[in-house]
Amino acid sequence: MTRRRAADRETRERIAALYTRFSRDQASGRSPLYVEVTAAIAADEQILDFLATMPEPKWQPNLLLAAVRYLYGTPPSAAEFVRLIHTHRTELGEVMATQTAPRSATERANASRSTRSRM
Repeated sequence: MTRRRAADRETRERIAALYTRFSRDQASGRSPLYVEVTAAIAADEQILDFLATMPEPKWQPNLLLAAVRYLYGTPPSAAEFVRLIHTHRTELGEVMATQTAPRSATERANASRSTRSRM
């Protein structure tokens, strides 16, 4: 069995920063569960190593959170969310590999305007 090499420190720090920003800027005031989950992910080297095995666009917090919810529903706590990620990395990675991160309303509107302007 081949063991994947741990991500380098710089990559883990970049991914952790994404999850920290998401916790602070997007989940704060909207979802206490996501604030807690994304903060826990940012501090978890095993999950950061897992995310680092994927292409950079797949590191997005919304993508991992959506994959967990798609496969297992909404866990009742951050600890359960993190446990599911640890336990089901293979399945989550498969779902994440075939999906894109959900877009924000602003991104959807901008994409729509851009498409209309080219018509």
